[in-house]
Amino acid sequence: MLKIKERDEKIFNILFRLRYMTARQICKYVNCEYTRFIRRSIELINDGYIECNWMQNVDKNIYSNGIMVRRDQERDSYKKKVNINSYTLQHHLLINDVYIHMVKELGVKEEDITTERETYWSRTGILDKRKKIKIPDLIIEKENKLVAVEVEKTKKNEESLRNVLMNYDFYTSFYCVRYICSKKGIMNFVINTAEKENITFVKAYTIDEFYNGVDIFGF
Repeated sequence: MLKIKERDEKIFNILFRLRYMTARQICKYVNCEYTRFIRRSIELINDGYIECNWMQNVDKNIYSNGIMVRRDQERDSYKKKVNINSYTLQHHLLINDVYIHMVKELGVKEEDITTERETYWSRTGILDKRKKIKIPDLIIEKENKLVAVEVEKTKKNEESLRNVLMNYDFYTSFYCVRYICSKKGIMNFVINTAEKENITFVKAYTIDEFYNGVDIFGF
């Protein structure tokens, strides 16, 4: 019988929070050499602890928790494996990179981060005034305030973005919203749309600015 190690448990936990990750992301998160992880992953896959599927649309192997972990650790509503489409998966993996950078490079404590998946089960601290809440990609607690983080890979149309911003304005109690955008054009679009609506709680940054250390949480 395979003996589960502390690093394995750490992998199971982050896969529980983020659901899908690449080998590169897992290695960076747990500080593990790629070849060492691949050798260990084969054992974990064979015993049903994790699953690995080649996703052609992203040209990568994608890892998720296997039946052994889902049966023992995950809530009933999350035991079922859910497949996601190409765009959603690519967006999801970008959110993973943002999460890992916050933890490993910016020193954000994991207990201060709530993932989108976790928010669906518990809305602790969020005032959902009319049960019409917009679920952010990530929620950061800073100085006893809740910051919504949105990771934008592609440009929404103006009406869709306006609806999102108005939803944050009317139906939630986030102190502010921070957008991390894959391109400068998307960042400018977010900023300009917020200015048109006279919404002051939104700031936007490029992904390069984020990786280069800009303080996106500065109030």
